Amino acid sequence: MYAVPLSLGSQEGVRRLVVAFIFVSTTGMLSCGSGGPTDAPTKPLTAAPSGLRLEIALDGTGHFSWQPLSGATSYLLLEDGEERLESSLVSAEVMLEKGASKFYVVGKNEAGRSPSSLAFPRLHELKALACASDTAEVSWRTDLPSDTAISYDDLAHICQDAEDLLTHYYGDIGTCSSDRLVSGDKGTLSGGRAIELKALSRTNDGNDVGTAWASLTLPKSYCICVGRPGEGDAECKDLGCVDGGFSLDSQTAVAADSADVHLERVEDDKSRLVAIYLVAPEGLMILEDTYLCDVTEVVDGQFTTKQLLYATDGSLPKVSGEGYGVLPSRSTTFLIRTRAGRTAKVSFEGSVVKANVQPHALQAYGARIAAILTEEGNNGFLQ
Repeated sequence: MYAVPLSLGSQEGVRRLVVAFIFVSTTGMLSCGSGGPTDAPTKPLTAAPSGLRLEIALDGTGHFSWQPLSGATSYLLLEDGEERLESSLVSAEVMLEKGASKFYVVGKNEAGRSPSSLAFPRLHELKALACASDTAEVSWRTDLPSDTAISYDDLAHICQDAEDLLTHYYGDIGTCSSDRLVSGDKGTLSGGRAIELKALSRTNDGNDVGTAWASLTLPKSYCICVGRPGEGDAECKDLGCVDGGFSLDSQTAVAADSADVHLERVEDDKSRLVAIYLVAPEGLMILEDTYLCDVTEVVDGQFTTKQLLYATDGSLPKVSGEGYGVLPSRSTTFLIRTRAGRTAKVSFEGSVVKANVQPHALQAYGARIAAILTEEGNNGFLQ
């Protein structure tokens, strides 16, 4: 440290001394060291991305996300080892193709790539199918043992099973049952309703195994009816049914002679109803012990034009809980060809009758049905 001589008491002398001091101090600082800073080399990425999540939207878009990786400046999303896209974010969206492709993510910086992540966990083969007008089932698979959870109606309805499984299933989503509704039971859902459903599985330590969305529309239920000659219209109205037939293509009631399906009565010599047939002029096939959701496409088999539904002479067995001479509801499905050249799978949802006390005094018979048509140009059914 330098002392200021007393003889330099003037303001000009002090100013010169301060300037000289600053100059000497500054140049001394600049002269220290090795001549300026240098850039440190980029460190290689030694860890793999983690916190993987995949949510599959209704349209099949995969929404991928992961935790940030320290030191990474971007990320590569890989499909079966091949680069699909690069992202500077910790998320990516990719349209998923049908199949079992596996996706991975790696971090990236100037030093190269990080080790690959594990495969993104995902739900496989998610299916949501209507089993009748008022019930539906849902199923999927996972790569890891995990729980089973679904929700719809904006989380107003939630089903959850904590058991760790690889195959996940609800036979009736309305009651969260692992079993389908049996013949004679009434479902809690309503015909014609569109449902967007979210499926989710987690391991017992809380890690996501996958999330996916599915949609389905329940078919509407209709009652076609036939009554005594001249009395059918009034008697069918009493049953809440329509006297006539049904167009499967337009999903409307029509006259029997222009319908895809209608009922036909058989009378005795006293004009009493003794038998009821289901009639499909273009052809029908009965699938016994088969739910609507079991049929995903048109199957081969023998088509006919008539199927006996009800007889007063005891030629049909009595079905417990259903009434005399009635086919089991829900577990009886018909394939019916339409006048427009398509095929419908038709659920038999039970019957209603109007009769006097005597078994032979049948006044009107109504059959409740729900139908789903094939897609245009192929044999697969719309869901």
